[in-house]
Amino acid sequence: MLKGVYTPKYHQDRLYYNIFRNHWPEFAAVYDQRFLLQYGPLEEYKIRTVEKFIRCGDPQYGFAYVECPRCHESYFVPFSCKTKMCNSCGEKHSLVWAEWVSSEVMHNCNHRHITLTVPVKLRSYFYKNDFLMKKYLETACQLVSYMYTRDCPDKTAKAGIIAALHTAGSRLNWNIHVHLLLLFMEE
Repeated sequence: MLKGVYTPKYHQDRLYYNIFRNHWPEFAAVYDQRFLLQYGPLEEYKIRTVEKFIRCGDPQYGFAYVECPRCHESYFVPFSCKTKMCNSCGEKHSLVWAEWVSSEVMHNCNHRHITLTVPVKLRSYFYKNDFLMKKYLETACQLVSYMYTRDCPDKTAKAGIIAALHTAGSRLNWNIHVHLLLLFMEE
């Protein structure tokens, strides 16, 4: 018995989604003329990501038919975009990853969360400089590992580190920083 179309309770009604849905075509059309010199070309993967995000959850772009084997209730479930840009898909990805890290990687480990931020006056040097951002991440990991080994009674101890480089702050401003989870086991 077909109940209808499953409607996810997420982004179609949110301002963030509607800004892209309502203004992306116009923005993309004027990008080269208004923003190319300052920000460089709009990469193809960014265009594809936004277009997937706009189509997320729209059954017109594909869906699955799902039926409960017990009660035989059925739904059409629209395909999701699976991008990190999407509030719904990105959150799901983050939750699945966090659960995996918690249960598999950090199992029986103590940890410390460390955040290292680039000072405001230096952030412009990192803009569109992938090499420098990679070096920043590597250096942050090396520094924390060195400090852990230096301060550990057993000088052969190695730190386990999970690192994430973020390029935006909570207000989506340019704020390059590194989150590190230092993992260690105590005897």
